[in-house]
Amino acid sequence: MWIDRAISAYWANQMALPVRALVGLRQVGKSTFLHRVKESGRGYVTLDDPLERATAREDPELFFEQHRLPVIIDECQLAPELFPSIKKRVDEWRWV
Repeated sequence: MWIDRAISAYWANQMALPVRALVGLRQVGKSTFLHRVKESGRGYVTLDDPLERATAREDPELFFEQHRLPVIIDECQLAPELFPSIKKRVDEWRWV
C-alpha cells in the first residue's frame, strides 16, 4: 500500500533543477518513492548492482554512455567517482 508523501509535490516542483538528491535514513522508502515519482522518459539505475557500481567507479564516462540523461542513480554514494562527471555534465548543460 502506498501512502502519498508531502515531499511528492515539492519534488515535482523542483523539475527545473539539473540535479536533485534524496537523502534519509535506511529503509524509509527512498527508492520506492523514486520509483513512484519517476517521470516518463527518465532512466533508473541502482548502484546496488555490483556490475553497475563497478562501471560507475572505474569508467564514469562509459556509465553515462550506458545510462543517458535524464537518469535516477539510486545509491550514488557507492560510487563517488561519478560526482565529477555529474558536475561536468551540469556545467555543460548550463551553457547550452
